[in-house]
Amino acid sequence: MHVHLKMNVPVLFRLGELNWIFTAITDTIAWNTLPRSLFQKLFRQDLLVASLFRNFLLAERVMRSYDCTPVSSPALPPTHQHPMW
Repeated sequence: MHVHLKMNVPVLFRLGELNWIFTAITDTIAWNTLPRSLFQKLFRQDLLVASLFRNFLLAERVMRSYDCTPVSSPALPPTHQHPMW
């Protein structure tokens, strides 16, 4: 996936665009991996909870490459090798 960011656009808009892409990717990974009821509970009911679990998916991706295993409650299935990454 190649994303073109316009360099003449203010930094705030470019960061917002990156956040939108990050949200789309992590939500897709969660949608494909989690049971529907758990996805709805963690990613659609509360904005703060959704943000925490999106960042957990990223942390799992990064930390697993350093042989660390993050833990969440509720426990989530592994997502660090999902093809969307």
